Amino acid sequence: MRTPFDMYLEHYPPKAEERIRRALSVFFVEDEGKALDIMNEFNASYLLVRVEMTKPLQFGAMLEALGMESNPSEYYLWGIYPSDKGNFYETCEIKEKARDLLLSKLLFGRSSMSFEVPEVTPSVFQGNQTVEFLGIPPPAHFELVWTNEERTVMLYKLINNGP
Repeated sequence: MRTPFDMYLEHYPPKAEERIRRALSVFFVEDEGKALDIMNEFNASYLLVRVEMTKPLQFGAMLEALGMESNPSEYYLWGIYPSDKGNFYETCEIKEKARDLLLSKLLFGRSSMSFEVPEVTPSVFQGNQTVEFLGIPPPAHFELVWTNEERTVMLYKLINNGP
């Protein structure tokens, strides 16, 4: 029998809930050594992350599952802006509280990435730009092994290269 994912953990037995919370906590650690310990507990070699995890509904569900009484916008603030081409652009402001989380390092911790900046921004930033992500360092113990074309889903391999 298939078990659907229950982001609110309402239909899992208590023992499974604790295991899910422990696995979920890997995204909230700031010390990669702790992340390695959690990954080793599960004998996990890979970690899948999605940009969607930082959006209010998903991130709020993770905060609630971990018993953290915080607002998702204290970590990641999303905005949607129209362009003159008739479509919309999403932006994400990474707040101070989120900068050292493993989730941020995995998603945004590369030296830079190139993307088209919408015309609604000041003219100095229009066109194709390479944008630095606020000095968020890449993870030291995780190697990016796959990403989708839009770079919104990423698969990392755990590399244990010392402290």
